[in-house]
Amino acid sequence: MCQTMDRISYEIKDLVETHRQSCEVFKRKKMLRQIIYNMLRMHTEFPIDLYMVGSSLNGLGTNNSDIDLCLVVDSIGEKMCHLRYAIPVLKWAERILSRLPFVKNTKLILAKVPILKFTDSESGIEIDLNFNNIVGIRNTQLIEFYNRMDKRVQPLVLTAKTWARQNGINNARNKTISSYTIVLMVIHYLQCGCDPPVLPCLNKLMPDKFHPDSDITQLSLFEEIPEWQSNNKDSLSRLFIGFLDYFSYKFDYGNNAICIRTGGTIPKSKAREHVAPKNNPKHWNYICVEEPFDRTNTAKSVYDEEAFNHILDVFRQSYAKIMKTQTLSSIILNEPPSFSPMSSYGPTLPTFTTFDDRFFKVKHGNCNSSSNSSTTSSCNGSTVGGMVSGHSGSINNPQNHNNPSEYIYHPPNKVHIHDHYSHYLVYPQHTYSSKLLLNLPPF
Repeated sequence: MCQTMDRISYEIKDLVETHRQSCEVFKRKKMLRQIIYNMLRMHTEFPIDLYMVGSSLNGLGTNNSDIDLCLVVDSIGEKMCHLRYAIPVLKWAERILSRLPFVKNTKLILAKVPILKFTDSESGIEIDLNFNNIVGIRNTQLIEFYNRMDKRVQPLVLTAKTWARQNGINNARNKTISSYTIVLMVIHYLQCGCDPPVLPCLNKLMPDKFHPDSDITQLSLFEEIPEWQSNNKDSLSRLFIGFLDYFSYKFDYGNNAICIRTGGTIPKSKAREHVAPKNNPKHWNYICVEEPFDRTNTAKSVYDEEAFNHILDVFRQSYAKIMKTQTLSSIILNEPPSFSPMSSYGPTLPTFTTFDDRFFKVKHGNCNSSSNSSTTSSCNGSTVGGMVSGHSGSINNPQNHNNPSEYIYHPPNKVHIHDHYSHYLVYPQHTYSSKLLLNLPPF
């Protein structure tokens, strides 16, 4: 049995090596974020920031992961993310970004949190841009902290996400569960589904940091985390099989909601009754997973009993198969990513050193250096980058705080940058048009 478990652990490690986000892909994503920021900044008088959030930044991304970007207009405030403001802003962003020749397939999705989706035609990377959805910035930091608490978190999450996608239960549009929900389910299992726990509850250990009113401008990755040493020494195979077993037969879907904020569960009735701007009592149905900051149900997409039964069947069938065959390949095929975002570039890739290691904030036309040594990038796919926002790279003439056109990005010497992108790493002043300036409804 131990040899079998070791074999499954090896398969998990091999799967992670195949799928986890490479340093080259991450660098490309950061460059795309910089280009998008530059374009938008040229066409608004509002002070804006553009944050990369989600799996691309928290260490749990794959080479197939899209880029989640959050456009923050500082003067509007967090509460102004509803449709009245989000839709006009995203339509404005669509008009601006469509002028870039490599931006293709733009589509504005009018969901509860509207998203502008588009594709970088050069790399195939998909970008999801939202407006002022600040909760994504906070939970990116929280998940990144959990990822560093125990080295088993990343392989378990990536395996669970790959398994869910291949088994057709990882698509909120199809009434199944989102990737973020899967991450929260894994963390919950590691908090209280196994004994002893693998993970603590960070909201309890660091209540001053992880709360819904934290100042996002002060958030950064790679801050010091609390000392934690789990007494659980289980292998990856035992933990992943335990994850399948827990959500197949042990979790009480009828009465409980997952709550990593408390490190356990809370009654569904309590989750429904909580008064919060975005919390809708009608959203707490079959699978209930509390978002730890805005207290909504991240699994609200599973509102159909048939879809819930299908998800539960996939868990149970997968658990039965892996127990019978004692191989991970019986439920997951370790196939290479369906596309490689690097394939269209050939062998030459930019190796940003300055771009990776220095971050600048732009607020009201000011450029403030944020020289935190903790923002250096790690390219092993487990932890990458800082809270990427504002300007990046070496800045020309940073003493001039009043003219945004002075802030021009210069890549390090002797670095090849694909010609299609290099022009847009500076402020593209020739595309400026007063007709495209951002105008918003009165506040």
